[in-house]
Amino acid sequence: MEIIYFSEQNKAFFRLYNVFYKNNLKTFFNFARFGWSSIILSVFDRWGVQVFKSHDDVIGWDGKNGGKLCEQGVYVYRVEAVTMGGKEFVRTGHVTLLSKIK
Repeated sequence: MEIIYFSEQNKAFFRLYNVFYKNNLKTFFNFARFGWSSIILSVFDRWGVQVFKSHDDVIGWDGKNGGKLCEQGVYVYRVEAVTMGGKEFVRTGHVTLLSKIK
């Protein structure tokens, strides 16, 4: 499922998906964006431990923490963004990491 956040006044948006399949290919949980001056993506495990953080929308989470593949499960993401007009947004949600699809 696709999650889209808009900033109507500043014509800015970012798009995320809430299911992420990690396989042997180069697959990443990241986002598309338009109209933001800065954006930070953080991902946390079910205990609140940060497993990923990026200040670059090109660098997405590869499903790993410290070089090891994370367990299949639900993770919480936090996006901190600033529009070109200077308005700050913070959005949180969840993403499901699937390690195998049968």
